[in-house]
Amino acid sequence: MKKEITSLDLEQYTWLCSIGKEVEAIDLFYLNYIAPAGDELIKKIQRQMSKAGQLLLSDELKKVQMTIQADIFGYESSQNAVFAEFTKKILCPATYKRLSITNPELKKAITNKALAEFQQKTRGSLAMTNADVLSSIRKLQTDLIKANIQIANKKAITGILDSEVAKFEKDLMKDIKKMNPDYYKQMEEGKLIKSRQLADGGYRNYTLESYSDMAVRTTLLNVDRTATEVKLMAEDLNFAEFYLRDNRKLKTGIERQICRHTIGQKFYGVSIVALNKETANLLEIPFIDDIRAEGAFGVYCRHSIRGTSDTYSEMIKKAVFISDAANNMEA
Repeated sequence: MKKEITSLDLEQYTWLCSIGKEVEAIDLFYLNYIAPAGDELIKKIQRQMSKAGQLLLSDELKKVQMTIQADIFGYESSQNAVFAEFTKKILCPATYKRLSITNPELKKAITNKALAEFQQKTRGSLAMTNADVLSSIRKLQTDLIKANIQIANKKAITGILDSEVAKFEKDLMKDIKKMNPDYYKQMEEGKLIKSRQLADGGYRNYTLESYSDMAVRTTLLNVDRTATEVKLMAEDLNFAEFYLRDNRKLKTGIERQICRHTIGQKFYGVSIVALNKETANLLEIPFIDDIRAEGAFGVYCRHSIRGTSDTYSEMIKKAVFISDAANNMEA
């Protein structure tokens, strides 16, 4: 697994970001460094899991478990390294230059937030994956031990035919497969990534490809959103335009209702969101924290925020002033 980005790739990503094609740079980074590492890890885990498809001795089982844990740790380490390099050397500098962010502490805070967010997503999901895979293997091994005992008892019956034992063993193996759906789903479908607990108390299983895609893209696109929000508020502009940053086909095929509603709600002809609650209440426009809580800027979201024109900003400031004055008069 690659732990650093080649100089040629760094040059290409830097060039793409310099001409405003940050999303394309993220796509290439994912295809060149994230996806291949994920494919490699899946094959390694499935190779170990296939060994557990038959009854193992205690030492053999322990070796399988330790190998899986080591493979997952190696993957996490390599992914954190290349993600940090892309974030620090490519995406963040391009974002800060585009938004004219020069404050060192502010840049450091935004960069660290992105790194922490990615590490949290990766570490949390991989820890649960490790536990889930090992649990599936242990359950299958327990069922195989019970099955072997049953088969041995069947063979010990006086006068039983070999064909009868063979049929009994075949039927027993079918039952074991039904009793271990998690193991076979992980093996056959590659759905090894287990989500954090959902609101309904359940979990969702992903392929590593789909999960890493979500984690990488969502975190990197949030760099632009966070930087824009912080810059505008530092300039005492408590609103931003909500717009479609990436107009490619939806990965899920379904646009979030909150995004559709927000972009369809116009204020003087522009879809805007408030960056604080007071402005949201004064202008009766969506509050960014509220729409974020409803799913905006989440997994596969193609929307972002940006500053409005000087003319439009002045118009909004006047609207805020008039609304605030009117409220004070009523009070």
